[in-house]
Amino acid sequence: MALNTDFEELLKEIKAYRNDMVVRNYPFQEISNIITKWETKDFLEEAIKEEKELNDSYKESVRQTKERKTISEQSQSELEPINSPMSDD
Repeated sequence: MALNTDFEELLKEIKAYRNDMVVRNYPFQEISNIITKWETKDFLEEAIKEEKELNDSYKESVRQTKERKTISEQSQSELEPINSPMSDD
């Protein structure tokens, strides 16, 4: 977590520098681009982490659902459907 705290502190310093440049009307866009890149990277890393956790949770849910099926339910899912005399098949 210390790395994340260091990252946040660095980002604060860079933002302060950028804000000072804007006040002085410097025409530099590069510092804003760097800030945007790192803000986006942090957001994307969190989104990827959350997506992985959701996928893992979904897989576990599917596994538990399969585990809870009774023998009758398992047998029924393996049977071929019976065609009704009223159907077009």
